[in-house]
Amino acid sequence: MALINEKSMDFGGMELECAELIATTSVTIGTATLTDTEFTTLDGITAGTVTANKTVIVDANKDISEFRNVGLTGSLTFGVGGLLNVDSGTTTAAAGAATLNKMAGVVTTEALTTAGLASYTLTLTNSTIAEADLVFFSIANGTNTAGTPLTGLAKPSAGSCTFTVYNAHGTVALNGTIVISFFVLKA
Repeated sequence: MALINEKSMDFGGMELECAELIATTSVTIGTATLTDTEFTTLDGITAGTVTANKTVIVDANKDISEFRNVGLTGSLTFGVGGLLNVDSGTTTAAAGAATLNKMAGVVTTEALTTAGLASYTLTLTNSTIAEADLVFFSIANGTNTAGTPLTGLAKPSAGSCTFTVYNAHGTVALNGTIVISFFVLKA
């Protein structure tokens, strides 16, 4: 049953215009039927913002914000120039240790003098890391201009991760800072 507060009707041209339509169970337009439960998911939404138990609609820029957890069974593909923004930060290490409680980040080591064919280990205290997580890292020279620094092992544990950097040069020691960039994939 539907109640219509009449504004105007013209059945000769199959046109119906009204100010308010009240339906008790569903509305059918063509072959599409929306129930009262489905209408509730549309009521009060803000384009571009995720709201619990509501339909998600992109804003004018095709953006959506405020998702909390998203699961995928297929692939996530980024177009040319696409970005993945992650909660990240930067810090500087002292005596082989640093703290940065972020899912991704950049750690600048203290000035290193790691001998040729030796290794440097950085212990990162990070409350977002669990032992089963995957932690990926890369290195770049900061102020270092000597030796041959290479990535070694990233070993996560509950609340921390150790990163090993090797100096692969046979005789020349490192002579400055190394920049370690990392990101965490939750298990």
